[in-house]
Amino acid sequence: MFLSCVPTETCIHGAPTDKLNMATDLLRSGLAATRLDYVGPISGIFAHQAGGALVTPTGEVYAWGAFTNHWLTLGVPSWQLVEATPRKVTSVSNVRSVLGYSTEFLFISKDDSVLVTGRNNAGQYGNGTEAHLDSGYATVNISEVEHLFINRLSFFAIKKDGTLWGWGGNGYAMIDSSGQKKVTIPIQMMPELRFRTGCSSDDNQYRFVTEGGDLVVWGFNRFGMMGTTEAFVTTPRTVSLPRRVISVAGGINHTAMLLDDGTVVSFGSNEHGQLGRLLDANGNMIESSSTPVVASGLSDVVEIAAWRIPPLPSQGTGICMDGAITGCLG
Repeated sequence: MFLSCVPTETCIHGAPTDKLNMATDLLRSGLAATRLDYVGPISGIFAHQAGGALVTPTGEVYAWGAFTNHWLTLGVPSWQLVEATPRKVTSVSNVRSVLGYSTEFLFISKDDSVLVTGRNNAGQYGNGTEAHLDSGYATVNISEVEHLFINRLSFFAIKKDGTLWGWGGNGYAMIDSSGQKKVTIPIQMMPELRFRTGCSSDDNQYRFVTEGGDLVVWGFNRFGMMGTTEAFVTTPRTVSLPRRVISVAGGINHTAMLLDDGTVVSFGSNEHGQLGRLLDANGNMIESSSTPVVASGLSDVVEIAAWRIPPLPSQGTGICMDGAITGCLG
């Protein structure tokens, strides 16, 4: 699902599957757009696979689609959300931004604290517990949060001081090397570094950008998408790039980076042309690359996004130029 935002409207693009928008008969392939039933001022939007959410300037949250339908047999709370049109999330208020996965919602409050609701089987609540709430929300044991990121059952926060914190599922020791499978209280990661941004993913790939513009990665490395030839990057490492990184976006098999000169480089799979260039300097087809590939014909880019979910081009890279801001996909 794809969301775009203009000053007073949110539009949804794509096929009407999973009750995303049952009120309008959309095309089931290609791009189609319809205005949602909610019309009003919007300060933020979010989309992932089968659902979406928006935040109003007053801090209210509206959500629609299906966020727990994949886990109906696993004891999810009774608030499970399968709604065809936006519904107000009454348990939270004063929200600055929202992020979600199939089974959890996370909210950054305007006081920079973090609230979470949904499953808690891997310590997603970040408060030392592993029991689900049947309604309402839990407060994560963290404060002064600027950005949130999700990777399956693992959650990450960049605080206002640039420190990176993680909690939740710790499979493959991706949060810490203690051997514990769950981190139920947020812990600081890479304390020697300060971070500016990162990107969410859903397949154990981790990508963050330091305040100095370095790209730090770890996790599964299909097709060289971590900027190396190793099959699995077990510990965080800095990737060598020609210029400072402004932002990073990740599809399931590729990574795209916006550099400080307004160009875009990528590495990983090029099965669908997602690296932005089909041929190398010798005229050979680029099937994949573990070294940066410069996207053809792009300059003065201000924002990038990447996705993996049809009906948009599979695993493509979305480019925003000249200040045109478009919503992102999970």
